[in-house]
Amino acid sequence: MTEASYHGLPAHNPPEMQRCSLAAVTLQLKALGIQNVLRFDFLSPPPPESLSRALELLFALGALTEAGELTQPIGDRMARLPLEPQLAAMLLAAEEEACVEEAAAVAALLSVQSVFTVSRAKELEAARAPFAVYEGDSVTLLNVHRRFLRQLKRHGSARAGSWCRRHRLNERVLERCSHVKAPPRRSRARLAWGEHPDIAPSSPEIRRSCCASSRGAAAAPAREA
Repeated sequence: MTEASYHGLPAHNPPEMQRCSLAAVTLQLKALGIQNVLRFDFLSPPPPESLSRALELLFALGALTEAGELTQPIGDRMARLPLEPQLAAMLLAAEEEACVEEAAAVAALLSVQSVFTVSRAKELEAARAPFAVYEGDSVTLLNVHRRFLRQLKRHGSARAGSWCRRHRLNERVLERCSHVKAPPRRSRARLAWGEHPDIAPSSPEIRRSCCASSRGAAAAPAREA
């Protein structure tokens, strides 16, 4: 960084509320009964267009009605999950597809830093190649997760670590995600979730569940009352 560019930096970073996605915040406000979030008295008011995008996304995910009200039961159930709305939508779709365990693993993998230790395009492509599938990135990550667990179970942590280094994988991230399970029985009961068997990572059920998190790409506007 040059001296000129240093002096050109702003004195303070913009508040997080003004530079991050507001979908999760908006969903929680709706769950608290605050209908007109555009007029909510934020401590650091975000740009109105950011709130509008959040409303559009939540509508596309099925969490809000066209009038901007929380849907029942989908919106209410999404608000109960401590996840970004896209991942919450994926988990709820996974319940219908009977693959909650797999979706929980995907949600964990998408919530942490990259499982790969390389970032350059060519190196990343080479590292992904042994695990990549045409079904998409989510299923590719699930393949990485499954194969890491297999190494851990068969050979122990030391050899699993060597396997990670050989495949340019972040052992710490995968170890952390290996402890993620589907919601416990108490949470399942509260969310009306049942028990389901383990299924193959490339199954149509998992692919359909993952697609639920991308509905916001073609979001339609939700209207505020």
